[in-house]
Amino acid sequence: MLRLSSNSSDYPQTTPQTPQSNPQTPPQIILKLLRLLLKLLLRLSSNYSSV
Repeated sequence: MLRLSSNSSDYPQTTPQTPQSNPQTPPQIILKLLRLLLKLLLRLSSNYSSV
């Protein structure tokens, strides 16, 4: 029992459902938005460099 409890405490708390944070915006959506922004920035930079 002691080992199990220690292991659980050692591992970071993986709780996807956090009542305090907005349930409508999970981290996955934020990551997707960031990736889209990065893609847009890359396209803009490439366009400017080509021009």
